[in-house]
Amino acid sequence: MRKIWLLAILSLVTILGFGSVASAQTDLLDKIKSDGKIVIGTTLAAPPFAYRNDKGEPEGLEIDLMNKLGEYMGVEVEVADMAWGGLIPALLSQRIDLIGARMSATMERATKVVFAHPWLMTGTFAVARDGKGFKTWQDLNKPGVKVCAIAGAIGATVAKAKIPNAELVTYELDGDQLKALKDGRVDAALNDELIVMGFAKKVKGLTMLEGNIQPDAYAYAVRPDFESYRMKNWLDLFFATIMRTGEYGEIYEKWLGKPWQPDWNMHP
Repeated sequence: MRKIWLLAILSLVTILGFGSVASAQTDLLDKIKSDGKIVIGTTLAAPPFAYRNDKGEPEGLEIDLMNKLGEYMGVEVEVADMAWGGLIPALLSQRIDLIGARMSATMERATKVVFAHPWLMTGTFAVARDGKGFKTWQDLNKPGVKVCAIAGAIGATVAKAKIPNAELVTYELDGDQLKALKDGRVDAALNDELIVMGFAKKVKGLTMLEGNIQPDAYAYAVRPDFESYRMKNWLDLFFATIMRTGEYGEIYEKWLGKPWQPDWNMHP
């Protein structure tokens, strides 16, 4: 009997202990609302998504979405600019509240972070120097061809999987890719559809190759902890709301120059 009572007391202590820990945890959404500010990480090096304008201020489609998020939440938005490879470490070390960059929601990344519902359906495309005889992305898959992608980004993973016979070179920034193409150090570059399209429009002698190498989806990311659970749910509802009200479509058309065509099987 004494043994049963002892086990009961130990169980009660354990439950109370866990309750104390749970109560001591600070919910991320509550903390942000209390502080009046949310810190969102991205890389300001990829127009029209995120870059610095002539005044040095953050600008682009991502930035407008962040500001819209701040409006709905009623808080100030602080944009934390950092190298692409530093985004997830910054999130996990709590230096930022969430990642709001054009981050592909991949299975590998999902082992480290929790993704909200995708905010943009896109894909990996290729742009190549003219005069090389390339028409489709499959034409790049041969020895002697040199392609480039952003280190740690989905383009590098796609290149290794889909065009393994080409030589892969990685760079830190989209601008580095474009310069390598212009200088003739690489034959082609892999990146998001809209960035590749921009390269082809910006530089004479570059052509966007036919075919979506791999469909992709961008999503916000939060920490994989209990405190961030409500934040993830809030983000899902936020994007669902602005897509249905038309606010998302306005931002999309402003920066991409074409109407947004929703696919409700893919978007919330």
